[in-house]
Formats: sequence, structure tokens, C-alpha cells
Amino acid sequence: EMQGKNFWGEGGGGVAVKVGDEEEPTQAEKEAKAEAERKAAEKNKPPSNPDDPAPPAPAELQVRLPAPIFPGMSSPGGMEAKVRMKGFQLVGKRDRPYKESLPQLVRVHRKMGELLKEKFPEAEGGGGAADAVLADGSYGCRFETVDEVMGFIGEAVAACELALGDDVTVLLTMAATGFFKENTGEVGSYVYSPEEGTDVEADSWPEWVQTLLGKHSCVSGVVDPVAREDYETWRKLRQ
Repeated sequence: EMQGKNFWGEGGGGVAVKVGDEEEPTQAEKEAKAEAERKAAEKNKPPSNPDDPAPPAPAELQVRLPAPIFPGMSSPGGMEAKVRMKGFQLVGKRDRPYKESLPQLVRVHRKMGELLKEKFPEAEGGGGAADAVLADGSYGCRFETVDEVMGFIGEAVAACELALGDDVTVLLTMAATGFFKENTGEVGSYVYSPEEGTDVEADSWPEWVQTLLGKHSCVSGVVDPVAREDYETWRKLRQ
């Protein structure tokens, strides 16, 4: 029953196993035979003609990297924060070489730290330095509204002699589930509260988001703009 089958142990190809009347060559013997055949083929290869055209050069490999994204400013989120959207990340220009775009984002990030120390010098006395970075490399949000955060990022970009909306855009991570709550007023529906003092009925949330994006055209992307359980508002926002 076993004739014509090969059996190889865990030790590898260094063991010859007899199958029927034949003996399977070892791995070393196989490699030696292959090398001898290669040398023979090389020896019998006709000489090259200098007049023959050169073989075509291999095609140049082109790799397109995505636009770099760099930490900007983050909020702890939730109802305890003044700005309840989670993050404002810096995004480089898409059609610019990575080696140019990424250093520009680094410059803007450093400038944000310098400006925070100027704007919030009282933070040095307690509660952590204004330019201290969080675990993800972003700065903690000390502003009270989304408009203030966007204006601050624009100030840092301009100080680096770059253009907000062109050289640098903003990826806005809303994490809307964190500020979606049941309205205790007369309507009795759900509301979004993206910043302290701002409550938006769920039915009006898509319009609020569109207004925000119209005001800040530098926003190139939005993450989690609707609460996980709010399917109806998500459908309206997608229309």
C-alpha cells in the first residue's frame, strides 16, 4: 500500500527513505544536482552579441502614500468637557510629497505648543503645562467652543506661513455618541450637545453639521458624526 509514497520526518530532508525498490535522494543530493544543471546550462549558453539590443529596463515602481495625519488637539469628550468633540487632527496636502508635507505638520504642531503657552500662562502654576501633550501626541483642549479651536489651529498654520485648507486641513473626530442625550424638555426627543450650552435636536443635527462644515471649509473629513444608536439621523446626514 505504501509503494510510490514519500514520507519525510520532522528532521527535514537529510534522511533518505526507501519506497518500494527506489531510494529517495536526500535534500543535499537534490541541491547538488540542481547546481550542476545550472552550471551546465550557463556553460552551454551562446555568447552574447554586442549588437543585440539591450533588454528593457524594469518598470519604475511608484508608490502612492496617503496624506499624512498628525496629532492636533483633543478633548476628553463627554458632558463634562466644554468642547465635547474628541479630536482635531492635522492633515497634510494629498498631492504633495510625504517628505515635504509631514515636516510641515510637525512645524504646525510645535507652533501650537508655543501659542498655547502664550495664551494660557496660568496653566504653568497648576493643572499641567499648556503645551503638555497627551498619550496620542495631541494637546489638551483648553478652549470653550469648536469655533475657538478651529481659529486657534488657523492661527498656528498662518504663523508657519502655510495656508489652512490648502497646505493643512483638519480631520474632525466628533465621536457624537459621547454627547448624544435624551432631551428632558417639552419635545421629549434626543439632542446633540457638541459644546457646553449648545443643544441641537436630533432632527436638526444634519443641518448643524452642514453649517459647521460650511463655516470651516478646512475640514477635510469627519469621523463618527452621529451617535451609534441614532440610525434615522445617520440616514438624513448621508442624503
